Amino acid sequence: MIKFFRKIRQNLIMENKTGKYFKYAIGEIVLVVIGILIALQINNWNEERKEREQSVFYHEQLIADLKNVITSLNQDIRWAIKVKSQLNTTTIALSNDQINDSIRHIVDQALGNYFRFNRLLPDITSYEEMKSSGQLHLIYNQSLRQSINDYLVLHYNITNIFAELNTKVNQSEFLDPYVKYDEENTLRSNRYTYDFYELSKNKMVINTLSRYAFHWEAKFAFATQLNKKAEDLKSIIEKELQKLK
Repeated sequence: MIKFFRKIRQNLIMENKTGKYFKYAIGEIVLVVIGILIALQINNWNEERKEREQSVFYHEQLIADLKNVITSLNQDIRWAIKVKSQLNTTTIALSNDQINDSIRHIVDQALGNYFRFNRLLPDITSYEEMKSSGQLHLIYNQSLRQSINDYLVLHYNITNIFAELNTKVNQSEFLDPYVKYDEENTLRSNRYTYDFYELSKNKMVINTLSRYAFHWEAKFAFATQLNKKAEDLKSIIEKELQKLK
């Protein structure tokens, strides 16, 4: 192609057609400029396509992170309901100084579960990755970006609350004089040796277990609140993702 244009220029010069030569030269320059502009535009399209693909990827990762959080919170909610119920049954039985085989089984479960308080939540790693690499602009929707920031403030605040509640319920001194772990005890069996009626005489034990029931109620309430926010945010991101695809 270059040889072709060069030959045309040489023929025009040899034929002494200066006017036509200048017109041709201008036309050739225009063609070159147009070619450069087209190449730049194609390059811009490619860059925009790559950026959009990266944006889609991060939106998908945010959804995946939130799904992990929601799964963890649903487990926390179910566990909090269960342990709180066990503790409430235990404190009522101790206060009334009444027990039977079914209640004893619940008391056994309560004594083995009251301290099993998960204090950790999955992190939103995709957002932290975007932040550290300076790619938050790939969340084009500024309103969504603010919603994510608002959610993360709540997420980390509740994580800190879980850690504090875990410290409060992770105590055993009040039960140490009364409860002995059986030699064949396992994490699933919750088998202990204790004198129920001796426990029922100790108001500190009853009151402490009742406070722990309240802490588990707090765990349930905060987990439910964060779960609703995570579900709402996931729905918003899913709608934004549909616009990007």
